[in-house]
Amino acid sequence: MKENDEELYIFSLMAEEALVVRLFNSENSPNWNQLANLSVS
Repeated sequence: MKENDEELYIFSLMAEEALVVRLFNSENSPNWNQLANLSVS
């Protein structure tokens, strides 16, 4: 049980890091700019 929790925790960290990297890499894409504009207005 404990090992499964640890694997799940590591997986969630990796998934979160992957999401951040994906957002950072697509920072200059039109979709990202649209999203930013929606957030501001």
